[in-house]
Amino acid sequence: MKHLYLLRHAKAETYASDGGDHERRLSDKGRIRLSLIRDYLTDQKIRPQIVLTSTSARTVETVDHLKSNLFPKAPIKKLRDLYLADAADILKQAQALSDDYDTALLVGHNPGFHELAYDLTRRKEKAGLEKLSAKFPTAALAGFRFEVDTWSELALGNGHLDHLVFPSDFRG
Repeated sequence: MKHLYLLRHAKAETYASDGGDHERRLSDKGRIRLSLIRDYLTDQKIRPQIVLTSTSARTVETVDHLKSNLFPKAPIKKLRDLYLADAADILKQAQALSDDYDTALLVGHNPGFHELAYDLTRRKEKAGLEKLSAKFPTAALAGFRFEVDTWSELALGNGHLDHLVFPSDFRG
């Protein structure tokens, strides 16, 4: 069995000091909301064995914010190919993971992460599909369980959506 978690980076500043999108860092609001997701992952005892992240400043900072609590010793691979990747390319990265790992966290951007989360969800999981069809906001987390032995067997529509949380789910 394989477990895949897709996390959209937390809310970023509108502009980077150098003006480039790739260099935008997290906003204060983003860090606060990301703390809610970190607490959820901690409470659920979700511990990725490997992390793949886009190379953008906001995704790397998102990973750094989670690292010490959730995966202090897990390898973290920064991949330029995940920067603004489409759903098909993100899925290929997951399918190429070493089968030595059973739990992986991928951190990246919309629209690719939103599309992939929606497309991985089994069609009979109506509540998850309904929530996912509307949005996948910053710091959103989707967690899937796949009843497969190898990452290469991951396919669209065969993921059991076990976790779907948005920072807004934790507001009173």
